[in-house]
Order: sequence, then C-alpha cells, then structure tokens
Amino acid sequence: MSIKQDLIDSSFLAEQLKDLNEKYRNLSVHDRIGSLYDDFSNDEIMLTSSFAATPRCCSSFSLM
Repeated sequence: MSIKQDLIDSSFLAEQLKDLNEKYRNLSVHDRIGSLYDDFSNDEIMLTSSFAATPRCCSSFSLM
C-alpha cells in the first residue's frame, strides 16, 4: 500500500470515528449497546466492562 493510500484510509477512518462519536454521544448505555449490534456484525464486536478501584471508593482500606 502506498503512503498516499495510507493517508486516504487514515482520513476516512478519522471521519468514520467522528461520525460514530456523534451518533453515540447522547445515547443511554442500553441504546449504545443496541446500536452497536445494529451498526456492526457480531464478529466485529468485543464488549467488555471495567471497574477500577479508586482511593475514594476504598478509603476504608489502608496500604500500610
């Protein structure tokens, strides 16, 4: 692939991401997941969740 084609592909991807961000920005969590499965095929989706512990939520624990 040429550098020119890489730039075209990169620009196209950036535009697609911008459009998706605009579409999903104001959706609820449930609506986002529904739209995700409408917009992409099952083999293109990996849905995960992450719950991080923060000092505020764990203030009763001591690290000493």
